[in-house]
Amino acid sequence: MLSRNGCKVEKVELVRKKAKNGDLCISILHPPVDDPHSGELPCERRGSTQSVRTILLSVISLLNEPNASPPANVDASVTYRKWKDGTDTSYPDIIRRQVESKKDVVTFPKTLEEYVL
Repeated sequence: MLSRNGCKVEKVELVRKKAKNGDLCISILHPPVDDPHSGELPCERRGSTQSVRTILLSVISLLNEPNASPPANVDASVTYRKWKDGTDTSYPDIIRRQVESKKDVVTFPKTLEEYVL
């Protein structure tokens, strides 16, 4: 779910930048304030130049090549890093099981009315 205040992933359990409540942790979704503890520049955060397209591209990038440091979901980050290092092979199996279990419940809009809320 994408809203003005952020993005939420409800179905995928093993996402490194997803907090336990489903919120995605993406810099461009954060308010553009100076926070010395975040490790982000204010220009990397939400601004007038961000559009639905740039946010969705960031989500796709996050899912395709995640940055596991710092993670919003520590367990997912550890599992992912172990898989990348070759020390654990359970990561692809976990993802496959999650995808298979969700196939029956995923629906796609077929009409314009279904696309537009």
